[in-house]
Amino acid sequence: MLTPGRLLTASAQREVRLPAAGCTPTEAAYIGERGVLLGFTSTTDAQRARKTANVDWLVRRRKQLFGLARDSGWNVSNRRDRYHALSIATSHGTAYEVWKATHDPRTGAPLPTASGSSRARALAWLADRTGITEQPRNSNTDNRADGIRAAQVACAGGGQGLVGQPWCGVWCWRALQRAGVPKIDTWWMASVATIEQKARRGERCYRGWRSGFDTRGVLPGDQVVIGGSGVHVETVVEVLSDSVITHGGNTSSGISGSQSNGGGAFRRRRYRTEITGFALVDHVVDIETPIDEPSVPPFDDPTIPPFDDPTMPPVVPTPLDELSPEELAEKLAAEAELATELSPEDQLMLAPHPSVGAAIDDRFAPSDDLLSDELLDRIAAEEEAALEADAAEDALVEQHEAVEDPPDGIFFENDLPPSPV
Repeated sequence: MLTPGRLLTASAQREVRLPAAGCTPTEAAYIGERGVLLGFTSTTDAQRARKTANVDWLVRRRKQLFGLARDSGWNVSNRRDRYHALSIATSHGTAYEVWKATHDPRTGAPLPTASGSSRARALAWLADRTGITEQPRNSNTDNRADGIRAAQVACAGGGQGLVGQPWCGVWCWRALQRAGVPKIDTWWMASVATIEQKARRGERCYRGWRSGFDTRGVLPGDQVVIGGSGVHVETVVEVLSDSVITHGGNTSSGISGSQSNGGGAFRRRRYRTEITGFALVDHVVDIETPIDEPSVPPFDDPTIPPFDDPTMPPVVPTPLDELSPEELAEKLAAEAELATELSPEDQLMLAPHPSVGAAIDDRFAPSDDLLSDELLDRIAAEEEAALEADAAEDALVEQHEAVEDPPDGIFFENDLPPSPV
């Protein structure tokens, strides 16, 4: 059986980013391999055999999952989202048609006209809460109906264990939870180091990781780790040539002040020198929503570089703490000059730091260092339980008979997914 560690790693002309939201690690590995295999034309019998074996496994798995869910329920172990993902990977039924109408099937990238995804819902939730701060100040919580404390309680599975703890990861988690993203579980996203670890492995709700300012495949709704591993995380709003616009929780409103324990939720601009890497989130498309198919732009447009153009190597940024005082002063001066061309909101993001040329490590104190040992143990236990649940679900599906699934798949009356809460 294919596992993430045995995923085909040969380079392709391009990779098709297929969704794998909610899938078990085994299913995600086969879907990931399918995306790689779609990126090149087979030239040998061995390559054709590899593609055939991959598709055969995915089709059989889709039919087995359909039979198991039909017999024992859809709203268990993310079966609905997994069936959607397997259908898209095998070009089957309504799920594939809706996905194709909102994505370029040659790259997997969302079309500019696409709507109706968990990415849009997550960003809308964050935008509605921009500007809120802790109540009282420096408490790492608040008393709003759907604010910081509510996010902490929900992320802790209804308990109080995260109340008063650093909350940048919790803020990202709450946006995904409100948007209906599967496999976010509870507890572990409170740890920035765990977010990076899982993204690097392509586990749970993540489809991968990009180090440094390598923005290939980074989309609005993904996450960006800032200031170093285990330090701070925010949600990507827009990718620019030298920076990203974000929604951040537990940060400051501008360059001055703590960036990883700033006490508020703000829209920020993060430059390449601040960025450690990107955690790519496996968002879901609203399959049940009928959509008119827009025209698909040609992939071979010479003005658009290939998805993984080898002539465009990833940029490895210089960490802020490695800049000399002169280099730091020059960077901030350039940002101040750029600010004159920006909106007042962006100018606030680029306000000069009061300690130019001085040590700035205190701006990026690792938020994970503030988490208690008891909380870190709880996160580790939740991780282990999630892996055991995936293994048990894999075994259930594998034992079930493959059943022919109709083109409309699971779209039965009175069988709609629950609304995210």
